[in-house]
Amino acid sequence: MTNAFSLLSPRLISLLIGAATSLGAQPLFTFTEIPTLGGNYSEARAINNSGLVVGSSSYPSASTPTTFSLSGGLIDISSTTSSTFSPNSVNASGQMAGTGNASGYEGAFTYSLAGGFVNLGTLGGNSSAAKGLNDSGQIVGSSTNASGDTRAFSYTSGGGMVDIGTLSGHTKATAYAVNNSGMIVGSSSISVVTARAFSYTTAGGMIDLGSAFTPVALNDSGQMAGSSTGSHAVFYSTGTGLVDLGTLGGESSYGYGINSAGEVVGTSRDENDDYHAFYYTGGTMYDLNDLVTLTNGWVLYQATGINDLGQIVGIADDGFGNGRAFLLTPIPEPSTYALFFGLGALGLAGCLSRRCRWRR
Repeated sequence: MTNAFSLLSPRLISLLIGAATSLGAQPLFTFTEIPTLGGNYSEARAINNSGLVVGSSSYPSASTPTTFSLSGGLIDISSTTSSTFSPNSVNASGQMAGTGNASGYEGAFTYSLAGGFVNLGTLGGNSSAAKGLNDSGQIVGSSTNASGDTRAFSYTSGGGMVDIGTLSGHTKATAYAVNNSGMIVGSSSISVVTARAFSYTTAGGMIDLGSAFTPVALNDSGQMAGSSTGSHAVFYSTGTGLVDLGTLGGESSYGYGINSAGEVVGTSRDENDDYHAFYYTGGTMYDLNDLVTLTNGWVLYQATGINDLGQIVGIADDGFGNGRAFLLTPIPEPSTYALFFGLGALGLAGCLSRRCRWRR
């Protein structure tokens, strides 16, 4: 499946986005607010390629999220297994993985319409958290073991929860994402300052990626997005190694999502030290607030996921200090292509604008 930009080269995408934004042309994404379940807060955490969005929302009587929601007409799915549930990921069939809390126990759960909520258990300790899953239902995350150490796990319905180990000499590990070939990525450490990225496959075991960063998102090509120990959003692949994506003018940035085209989304401090959601493509980091039309003080401050259609989800401020889940959708063809080709000759001029320069 392709998005409105996918038939163009990444470099041309950068030129044309720069031209469009510098000339004040039409936005490149449409903005949709995902409503709450009646409270004053909601957040979108992940989106699949069918456009299914999962996240959390508060009720009118609660100040913190107590359930989760789906887009496409907001659906409240209350858990009979856990008093709270926060989904971190969703696969092609709509299965979700996340963390719940039941009677003081914080643990990894999965949810599907067919199977309801399933408590994944632990590795012998008293807590666990599910971070990611693939289309076959393999789930990864972290759990304490009987010794109290946090270990990375892989879970399948047939094999249960399995400790996948740590890098040599380390005692702690967390798995954050798994792709459809079963490749797992995460971070292994003795302490925070010793954290190193790893990849894991059943056939090859755990491999040190040779860089001190935390990969939290992974696509089927093995490309990763995450954050460095220096608090910069990064991209990693075996072909390119570690690439610092820079910032929006501030000191720090964090990558949270990646799609099959290698486009990355996350959050970054800008020149005013405010957090803004970013979209990285073609070697350039863009402020998503510059690529949409927003009114009444709305600010997109964190992008948490992006699918292969180029749809982006995250969290915004509604102008009154309330967090709101949002969905951005690329402007469809043919209007986008008409805009692109009409501005193509002005691409170099656009790249002189603030929004088309490399962020360092």
